[in-house]
Amino acid sequence: MAATPANFDRVGAAIMHKAETGEMDSFIFDFDGVLGNSRAANVATVMEVVHKYGFKARFVNGSLEALCSRHSPDAILKKLAPELEGMPLVLALMVEDMRKVAIRNTRLIEPTPLVGILPELKGAYGAKLAVATNRKECAKPALEQVGARRHLDAVVTSLDAPEKPDKGMIELAMRKMGAFPRRTLFIGDNKEDLQAGRGAGVKVKLVQWGRR
Repeated sequence: MAATPANFDRVGAAIMHKAETGEMDSFIFDFDGVLGNSRAANVATVMEVVHKYGFKARFVNGSLEALCSRHSPDAILKKLAPELEGMPLVLALMVEDMRKVAIRNTRLIEPTPLVGILPELKGAYGAKLAVATNRKECAKPALEQVGARRHLDAVVTSLDAPEKPDKGMIELAMRKMGAFPRRTLFIGDNKEDLQAGRGAGVKVKLVQWGRR
């Protein structure tokens, strides 16, 4: 069963309403699961690296898509191959390989419906737009892939600030845009995003994924 956007239309309408009424003038988006449907790309990346190093993935609880969308690269690898807990050097090499493969696999990422509202947010309402993502080097290629990069005033990755749930990434995005917390909405898709947004003092809206 593939993952599908469950409440994107409602979230998109809420964002547009806040821009139209002037309640919010700055919007920060997470990337994975918010602007980009990267689940297939993430699974392909993980499985390629796991097989390259000769491990047999052992995963039984839930879907591999969900695992890959909710955890850091090292946590994913340790869940699939628990023996990596005692192999820190191999684990580090695999994580580095995942970053390289992820850049190549950006071609598998598809835009979500929220990408479609960016031009109107920027053009009709003059909104300030940013992305705050735990991705590293592959963040900007991924944004180009889904057609979002040209609409953004700022892109903040975990090369620029500590990973979410730390609030620093959201705060840095606001500084780059010249935005104020009370006029900023952060759109994420998990509890780490919720924690980061609340820590930075901004309103948070979460998108949800269903199954089909």
